[in-house]
Amino acid sequence: MLRDETPTDVAVETRPFAETAEVEEIDWSTQIAELLRHAAEIAAQNEVDLETFMSAAYGGFLAANPDVRDRLADAKLLTEIDQLRRNGRIGQA
Repeated sequence: MLRDETPTDVAVETRPFAETAEVEEIDWSTQIAELLRHAAEIAAQNEVDLETFMSAAYGGFLAANPDVRDRLADAKLLTEIDQLRRNGRIGQA
């Protein structure tokens, strides 16, 4: 089937939203631990060094969380400005 073709033999069940919006409790920490363990196994099987693995995991986390990335960049900038002030390289406003 091509992408733009619409299947005509698919049954569609319609129910009110309230019936379909069941809340499931998910243990995210367990799922994340399992996914990371699996990723680590794949990395180890392919002889990926720890620094590369950790960098990829951290980069993936920051890519998925741009607000965190921005906060870290801001904190780094403020630390660098503070260090420059302490060293007398820039003035204090």
